[in-house]
Amino acid sequence: MSVGFTYGQTQIKGSVKDSKGESLIGVSIQIKGSSLGVTTDSNGQFGLTAPSGFTHLIISYVGMKSQEVSIAPVVKVVLLEEDQSLEEMVVIGYGAVKKSDLTGAVSTVKGEAISRQLVSNSAQALQGLAPGVNVVANSGAPGGTVSVRIRGIAT
Repeated sequence: MSVGFTYGQTQIKGSVKDSKGESLIGVSIQIKGSSLGVTTDSNGQFGLTAPSGFTHLIISYVGMKSQEVSIAPVVKVVLLEEDQSLEEMVVIGYGAVKKSDLTGAVSTVKGEAISRQLVSNSAQALQGLAPGVNVVANSGAPGGTVSVRIRGIAT
């Protein structure tokens, strides 16, 4: 028979919502000062064990202001939207640059155009929306891999 002891550890359960009361999926919850962390599930819930000596959690999510909260057995967090707007950045094969500093062809695909498509992954959502981008399914299986070629095979 095996007996485990958890002296000094705190079991934490919690939830994360936005300012409208909607549960947030995939929010990062990390124990400050450690590499321990989890993400929220499809209901905005999370659970983890904090070792002794740690006192705070860092809650972060893209587009929301990060928060630092005290560790407690039950944690309920409401994240507020980030007020800052990001400059337009372009991700290139070897880094990222401001759009104003970029030389060469640039194509933009708006989020509304992608959201209207019924596709199984984000790569397929680009098909037909950006000139020079060719998206090909490698198999007919649901969730199968796709190849994305930009400006042809030889370039």
